[in-house]
Amino acid sequence: MWSALIIAVTVLIIVFKFQDQWKDILIAIARAGNKAKIKYQGLNIDLSGGDPSVPIGQQDQTNLKQFELLKAFQSNVVTIEEKFIRDRLIEAKTTPEQAINVLINYLANSRLNITMLLINTFIYNEQIELLTFLNNQVNPSPEATFRPFFDKWKEKTKDSNYTFESFLNFLLQHRLIAQNIEGYSISILGKEYLAFLIKIGRPLSYDTSKDSDTKVNTAQ
Repeated sequence: MWSALIIAVTVLIIVFKFQDQWKDILIAIARAGNKAKIKYQGLNIDLSGGDPSVPIGQQDQTNLKQFELLKAFQSNVVTIEEKFIRDRLIEAKTTPEQAINVLINYLANSRLNITMLLINTFIYNEQIELLTFLNNQVNPSPEATFRPFFDKWKEKTKDSNYTFESFLNFLLQHRLIAQNIEGYSISILGKEYLAFLIKIGRPLSYDTSKDSDTKVNTAQ
C-alpha cells in the first residue's frame, strides 16, 4: 500500500515537473497515431504498445478486453470512488495542471490518514497519555519522566517481555516524538495524531489538569 502511494505521488510529481516536455512528446505521438515509432542509434522503439503482428483494430479490441477483465475483479467501491473523483474534476473544469495538484493533495491526505490509522491500531493508551503529557510541556522532557507511563502499562498487562526501550522506540520510530540533547518533545506528526484522536472521538485519557496548559496544540 505504501509503495503504491509513493509510486503514484512520484509519477504525478515527475509529470507535473516536466509537463511541457511531456506535452510535446504526447502531441507528437498523437499526430503519428498508433504507428508511432522512434529510431535511435539502431534501436527501434514502438510507442503504439501493440503487437506488430496483430492488426490495429484487433489490438484495440484486445486492450479493451484486458481493461474489462481488470475492472471485473475490481471492488465496486473503488469503481464508485474513481467515478466520484473523475466527475468532480470534470465538474470543476480543472486544467491538467490543476487536476494534478488536486490529485497530489488527495494522495497526501490519504497517506496521512493511513499513517494515523496504522499508528492508532498498534499504539497503547499509556503511549497516548505520554504524548498528551509531552504536548503540554514547554521544554523537552528527560527520559526518566516517561517511566511512570511504562510502569502503568506494565502493571496493567503483566507483560515482562516488552521493555521500556521498546515502549519508547515505538514513538520514535513512528516519528511521534523527537529527541535532542535536552530531552524529548512531541513532534509535528505527534500533534497531528492527537488532533486525529479528537476528530474520531477517542478521548485523551491523561489528566491534563496536572499541567498548566490543558489545550492540545495541534499542528498548524
